[in-house]
Amino acid sequence: MLCSCISVFGQAPIEVDKLIFGTYHAACTTNCMRIYRVDNTMLCKDDSAHYSSLNWFYDFTNTRTLGADKYILAKDLLKQIPIELFSKNRIVIGCPDCNDQGGIFMEIMSGPAIVRLKLDINDTPDQTKDIIAFKQKMLAIVNKLQ
Repeated sequence: MLCSCISVFGQAPIEVDKLIFGTYHAACTTNCMRIYRVDNTMLCKDDSAHYSSLNWFYDFTNTRTLGADKYILAKDLLKQIPIELFSKNRIVIGCPDCNDQGGIFMEIMSGPAIVRLKLDINDTPDQTKDIIAFKQKMLAIVNKLQ
């Protein structure tokens, strides 16, 4: 279903049922994986995720349900997915973690549709303004959830 709101850059975002999102870093010693799942009722974290597990067939494990204050931070992401991200699957945008800058993992679920993406944390030429704006909001939320 399409959200009736309009994004800052003019495209109508998609509203989805669930979003798995987070960051990963290969060359780090602690807190290398921060993966969350938000839906219309709760926000959960997967503390069991490992760098090698974030492949196209990643299976989220709810190891911790976060409180309402954290859920409030993340729930609006469900209504702000740029439509262009929903139209891709198993796509890598930019070069995530190629220079030890880390990457972003996303799994977008709406009805039976599942879209998996990996994004460069850095802004790259293949990222539109809508993708960059959404990515920056997501990264700010991930940083607040730690």
